[in-house]
Formats: sequence, C-alpha cells, structure tokens
Amino acid sequence: MTNNGEIILAMFPVDAEKELKEMQDKFLYNIKYTRCILDGIAYPLSYVKGAWSLTKLSEKLPDGMGLGDIDGFLNFYGHLLFTEFKSSPKALKTKQYTALTNLVRQTGATVFMVFGEPCKPNSYLIIDSDHPYGSDLMKTNLEDLQEAFLKWCKDKLPEKYIEDTRGWDKWIWGLQITYAKEAISKIRAQYGSI
Repeated sequence: MTNNGEIILAMFPVDAEKELKEMQDKFLYNIKYTRCILDGIAYPLSYVKGAWSLTKLSEKLPDGMGLGDIDGFLNFYGHLLFTEFKSSPKALKTKQYTALTNLVRQTGATVFMVFGEPCKPNSYLIIDSDHPYGSDLMKTNLEDLQEAFLKWCKDKLPEKYIEDTRGWDKWIWGLQITYAKEAISKIRAQYGSI
C-alpha cells in the first residue's frame, strides 16, 4: 500500500492460488488475498471500487438521510417482489428496515429478507401486507428459498386465474414491455444529445 492508501486489486481464478502463495512465501510482495463468490455481480472491479457511491450521492440530503439499495427485485405481471440479503440479523439497519416496510405499505409489494452467505441462505422472513413489520424467521436452504419464490409467483397469479381471464394479465404485461422499450429508446436518444 502506498502512502496515500492506493493498492492494486487484481482478480485471479481460484486455480492461481498456488502462485499467489508462492509469491507471498517469498516475501517479494506484501500479498493479501481471499476467495470470494461474486455471482450476480456483473462488473466485480467496479463493484469493489464502489462505483455509484450511495454515500457520495447522499451528501446533500437532509437530516442524516441516505440513499439505500435493494439487492434484487421481480416484477411478476405487475406484482412486485423485492429481496434483501444480509449475512445475519446483526447486519440489519433500522433506517433500511423502515424503508422496506414503507415500500411494502405504499406499493403492496413483498420483501424477502434473506440471511446467510451468498447463495447459501439459512433463514428468511417476509415483509408483506399480512406481516407489515416482518413474519417470524423461517429456516431455509437455497432450494427451499427458490421454491418459496416460485410459490409467491403462483400465489400472486394462480393458473386458474390465467385461464379464467384468458391471459389478460399476460397481454397487459406485453403492453407494458412495449411501452418500456419505447421509453428506453427515447431515453437513449436523449442521452446521445446531452
């Protein structure tokens, strides 16, 4: 590390660990490394660099408020499911939890608050209209959580409903997709002239 705190961060496949250990053992460089799973992170180096720093973007907001993020979402024919992942309940922050309960109250959405390591969940709770401040914690694993997401979808739009309405919701969804494509095209054209 330099005097101003700069470091070089490099990404290697896990099969390069032997070479890293050799370099570390020879004291050629002060090498520190760890293995990590970055599934779902499209640009890992940008992620590590803190691209789009929410702290920086929040500097002028009043009363100590700050922007937050949501880890994932699903728009299932107009029904909204949001996911927030934490290593454990100790990582919960009051303002973020309050924001998620407000999101549910104002939109009718569902939030799955999932605890565990990346893609190794061990428990979750649900915030929805039936549980506005969160359900009891439920034990889970990856497959069970995936099944819970699927059950949520089926509960929101049961197959019988689709048959009864002859696919009306799917038609509306297709229309919304068309409008979204038109809006994105317009935004891209405007962005080119900025």
